[in-house]
Amino acid sequence: MRCAFTAAVAALLVGCNPTVSNPPRPGQEVPAQEIDDFSFTETRLGVPRWTLHAKTLSDFRAKEYAVVGGVLVDFFQLEEESLVTTSTLRADSGEFRRSTRDMRVWGDVVIHNREGTELYTGWLRWTERTGRITTLDTVLVQRGVSTMRGTGLESDPELRDVRILADVTGNLPGRK
Repeated sequence: MRCAFTAAVAALLVGCNPTVSNPPRPGQEVPAQEIDDFSFTETRLGVPRWTLHAKTLSDFRAKEYAVVGGVLVDFFQLEEESLVTTSTLRADSGEFRRSTRDMRVWGDVVIHNREGTELYTGWLRWTERTGRITTLDTVLVQRGVSTMRGTGLESDPELRDVRILADVTGNLPGRK
């Protein structure tokens, strides 16, 4: 009887296949909370400005930031009493500062606006106070058949006012 019970328990344990996580190392920072499929909308006077969507969020409360994975940010604008998505940012990972609402994202960063302009870079920063995106990384901006490359960038999130800061090269068909 004892052998049958032991065999039944062993069979159940093999079928469960529990996930074992490693305990944190001494001094290793541990998130206060972890959330899957997270969304946060920033508003001004009740009107949404942008929404951060993340597949994962690890909240480090003691340091006032959260690390996000699978990042998608929709930027909005109010046009004739309708809320319109003006551009979308995608990145592998990022960091969200609760106190300032600033974000830093990295890993295959792409911003696509509704006119079809696209920005590609390795990382960038969104500053809530100024409403601008910036990076010191290499950038590629494609607008129709025109292409601009360079190092460093400052822009609005809609990619209407793009300034590449250094090493600018490009292909602007029809311009001499």
